Amino acid sequence: YSINVAELFLTAIYIVVLLTWTLVNTTDLEGHKFDISYWSGRAGDIAAIQMPLIIALGMRNNIIAFITGISFEKLNYLHRMCACTVCVLLWLHAGGKV
Repeated sequence: YSINVAELFLTAIYIVVLLTWTLVNTTDLEGHKFDISYWSGRAGDIAAIQMPLIIALGMRNNIIAFITGISFEKLNYLHRMCACTVCVLLWLHAGGKV
């Protein structure tokens, strides 16, 4: 198995975007900034939002491959990358609930 620079760059960008989306503008309804329970809740929400994408990328004949013409092998890499990123988000979610 080998990974090329484009896949590495795509993975890094995807992780940075999701973590930025998780940690940016984190004030709760009472106006408290940097509340760890709010961060953990948001990480869980973003992880849940990614589930339909993971399921869609995991199928051999999916709508994304039909629209873009990208092969299943390349989409399978995206499926694994999204699943690993969701795993990181779920660890953040669980860590904040302790």
